[in-house]
Amino acid sequence: MQEHRSFRKRKVFLSLKHDIAKSVQAAFMAEEWVDHALDQGRQTEGKPTAAEKAHAEVVKKLKKTLAQLTKAEKAQKNAEAALANYERQAAECLEAQKKAENKLALNMEKLK
Repeated sequence: MQEHRSFRKRKVFLSLKHDIAKSVQAAFMAEEWVDHALDQGRQTEGKPTAAEKAHAEVVKKLKKTLAQLTKAEKAQKNAEAALANYERQAAECLEAQKKAENKLALNMEKLK
């Protein structure tokens, strides 16, 4: 019976030792994973991500587009002002033409 007890104690001891070793190994692996993740975080901390690069590119294109829009709006205003000026000049020319035609008609009647 004594032999059986010492055998069971030894078996329980080895089983516990095995379980502790597994737990220590799992804790060590977890610690390694955390260290690795921290290292990766430190390495990528200074590098812009793909999303940040895309955002910067979109902002750059937006600024360029806004500048082009401003130029186009300015050109449109200039064209509208020029059109108004040309319409006024055309109206003046039509008035002058009517006056000239009336004057010509009066002169033609005087000659008859």
